[in-house]
Amino acid sequence: MRNYKYETIFHIAGKNNALESLMFIVGKNVFIEHMLKRDFEGNTPLHSAAEAGSTETLRWMCQYVSPGFLDMQNDFGFNPKQAASEKAYLYNE
Repeated sequence: MRNYKYETIFHIAGKNNALESLMFIVGKNVFIEHMLKRDFEGNTPLHSAAEAGSTETLRWMCQYVSPGFLDMQNDFGFNPKQAASEKAYLYNE
């Protein structure tokens, strides 16, 4: 399931640091294919969590993915760390 921005439950949980809710819904099963899904800006759930500063949720997600997931770029050419830095830069202007 996705919303109108093509976000999955993993994107929404990442944006809202909703780790407990996510863990309740998925249990101990993390579906890697869901971690690969992108929203309308090309963000993976890792991008969404990093941009929102949802460190707990981001750490949890990182347990279930390979390091290559942190190198994936969104439509703007940013990996999750760069996307978070760019978002912080924009808010501090």
